[in-house]
Amino acid sequence: MSPQDLLAAGWQRQTTIDEPRLSELAENYRALGYAVHIARDAVTDGCGECYEAKPGCTLGTLYIRRDPAADSAVADELF
Repeated sequence: MSPQDLLAAGWQRQTTIDEPRLSELAENYRALGYAVHIARDAVTDGCGECYEAKPGCTLGTLYIRRDPAADSAVADELF
């Protein structure tokens, strides 16, 4: 899916980052009840110098949206 398709489907772009932080953020958002989509063909919107300085880094763009099924599971878990 293109970034425009993801946004049109209700996804919110959070960040573009490399591993291992990308996986850590995804795991944390899932624990908070979000559905997570990672676009591995990330394109930086800014200067991108920090990513160009790290050859071989695994970039990904993290998109999230509320997952109604997860919301009810989290609410049940709390009470």
